[in-house]
Amino acid sequence: MGSWLSWLGQSGFLLEHQGVRMVIADAGFLAEEFVVPSLTHPVHLTPDVAVQAVSAVHAVHSQDGYGSGEKDQFLGYILSLEGLTLYHSGDTILSQALLDRLMDAHIDIAMLPINGRDFFRDALDIVGNLGACEAVDLAGRIGASILIPMHYDAFAGNLGDVGQAARYAHERWPYMTVAVLGYGQKWPMEKPIALPHHR
Repeated sequence: MGSWLSWLGQSGFLLEHQGVRMVIADAGFLAEEFVVPSLTHPVHLTPDVAVQAVSAVHAVHSQDGYGSGEKDQFLGYILSLEGLTLYHSGDTILSQALLDRLMDAHIDIAMLPINGRDFFRDALDIVGNLGACEAVDLAGRIGASILIPMHYDAFAGNLGDVGQAARYAHERWPYMTVAVLGYGQKWPMEKPIALPHHR
C-alpha cells in the first residue's frame, strides 16, 4: 500500500500511510479535529505511526521577540513510521536548543520553511522563519537526506525561493535531495538510501 505525502500549500501536508490519511499542518483546524502530541513522549496515531511535538522558535509579533511562546505554543513535529522519520518544523527560526534536539532524532525527511526573515519585514510585523540557505544547512546538519521546502508561496512580501534552496543544497550538501512538491502532488515516501555526507 505504501506511504504518500501530498503538499496542500503553505505548510500543510496530507500523509497517507497504509490506508490512513493524516493532515500535518500548523494552523487552520478546530480543536476537536486534531491531536496535539506531547513534548515529552511520542503519541501513537496508529500502531506503526508515532508523533512527538518539538518546541519551535517563533513569535506572534516580531517586536515581542522570537521564542517558544506561552506554554510552548509554537510547535514542530517528528513523525515516525516504519523506520522513516519526518520532521515538520511548523513556523520556526533556528536556535541552539532546537538544533540540539534534532541532532539525535535521525531525521530522514525535513519539511522546513524557507521564506526567511529580515529587518524590514520585522519592522512591518511580518514574522519570519528560516531562510532558504539556513533551512538547507539545518536539514544537512541533522542528517536529513531529503528537504521539502514549505511556507514560501502564500503571502506577497513574505515569499521564499525554492530555486535558491535547490542551488545551495547542490553546492553545500550534494547528497541531499530538495523535493519541491506541486500543489496536491502525491509523492511516494521511502527510506532514503544512506549516502555519505558531511556535517
